Amino acid sequence: MEKKLFDIDEIFNEIKKKWKTIFMFTVVFSLIGVTISLIAPIEFTSSTKLLPKTNSSTSSSISGLANFTGFNLLNGLGSDENIPSQLFPEIAQSIPFKINLSNSYLEFNESNITVREYLFNEYMDSNFNNNFEFYLEENNSFKLSSIEKNLHELISNLVSINVDERKGLVLISSTTKHPEISSQLTNIASSNLQSIIIDFQTKKSKDELNFLKERKDEIFLQREMKKNLLIEFEDKNLNLVTNTTKIMLKDLQNDFDLIDEVYKQISQELESQKIKVKKETPVFSIIEPSFIPIERSKPVRTKIVRLWFSFGILSGIIFILLTMLKNKLLKKNG
Repeated sequence: MEKKLFDIDEIFNEIKKKWKTIFMFTVVFSLIGVTISLIAPIEFTSSTKLLPKTNSSTSSSISGLANFTGFNLLNGLGSDENIPSQLFPEIAQSIPFKINLSNSYLEFNESNITVREYLFNEYMDSNFNNNFEFYLEENNSFKLSSIEKNLHELISNLVSINVDERKGLVLISSTTKHPEISSQLTNIASSNLQSIIIDFQTKKSKDELNFLKERKDEIFLQREMKKNLLIEFEDKNLNLVTNTTKIMLKDLQNDFDLIDEVYKQISQELESQKIKVKKETPVFSIIEPSFIPIERSKPVRTKIVRLWFSFGILSGIIFILLTMLKNKLLKKNG
């Protein structure tokens, strides 16, 4: 039967015998950990918690008014085009979100600069040039420069959006070298996220609202023209009572009544659409506002030192085992 190269007792005795070697490795690695923890850049994290809500209730008083007037003002209210909160983190990773975030302004050193300029100056090696073409947008398609791609990767590391599905909360956080910038960046990310969601969920209703506004303006001009023709004809034929004038007056009056009725109906539909847009606009309640952090979030120095301390112990043990293996092989071959 072939004898084992090592046994547990032999390894334990060797480790116990050469504890000074493990101690030396542990001290060296711990010093490395302390050095890294001291020279690592200090960063601060700010966060906010949002509770998204969508109005879905129907007002009975408005419904009663609709039935009374003969117009179903709430017909078709509500939208199936809702973004599930689980997709909010995906929005944060999208190119439009990151571009809007980069183009937003924040206050830094008593001046207003874009987020892009701040990130270039503080995190990237290249110098910021406002005249540089960072990206191209054409037909809702984006072409990013290599610098812009690096910037987007940096944003992914600094800004995060997470969803607590159990509580229905959205957590937005930002981590930068400056506490006030972390707070501002969190607010910008929160505002941009809300804008994207609101625009998406109300786009169809807003398009219909704009269409009704344009249509109302067109009908109003036609109505005014019909009204002026009617008034002008009445003024010119005030003392004439011939059958021809009566027929012409009646025709003009009918034309005006018809366009006036259309105008009233369009106006009612417009008000109904305004209600619809408001109803479909999601509301975000701020459960916990962003704050300017006082204590750093990175580096976690105790964690770094403990990690390197563990590396030291493990490295010392591995060194002893490798030394034992080397000696065994040399003895066996010798």
